[in-house]
Amino acid sequence: MKPASDTGAPRELRAARRNGRGGITAANIWSIHTIVTVLLVYVVIAALNTLATAAFARRRELAVLRLAGATRGQLLRMVRIEQAVLLGLALLGGGIIAAVTLVPMVNGATGSPVPYIPPSGWITVLAGAMLLAMGGTVLPIRRIIRIPPTEAIGAPE
Repeated sequence: MKPASDTGAPRELRAARRNGRGGITAANIWSIHTIVTVLLVYVVIAALNTLATAAFARRRELAVLRLAGATRGQLLRMVRIEQAVLLGLALLGGGIIAAVTLVPMVNGATGSPVPYIPPSGWITVLAGAMLLAMGGTVLPIRRIIRIPPTEAIGAPE
């Protein structure tokens, strides 16, 4: 039975670990995970801040639509559709950029042009991106459309 740490590891790394040349210690792994976690939290906070700011900047636009007869449900549906389209384009663009940068690096390191990403990794990235995009936009929009349109249209930027 393979050790859990070797699951999905490149062949050369598994061989180096068996020969005692892996160079990966528990302290190194802990440090890497801590740094990645801190960076991820920073990125999430920055993305949420940007999405919420962009949503609040649409206050007057949404007020005009409300005055023109759009219901809250229609506005929320419009925002969800917009976010779904933008999320799809962002994931496609991000995937292309990741492939362009990862393929040469993985090919040089392992000899295989296909990087291994476990299914749980794909699911985590996609679910996280969806939650971030929808939560960072739909929640502020819900708050904005609770304000009466006559107040929202005259509010300073």
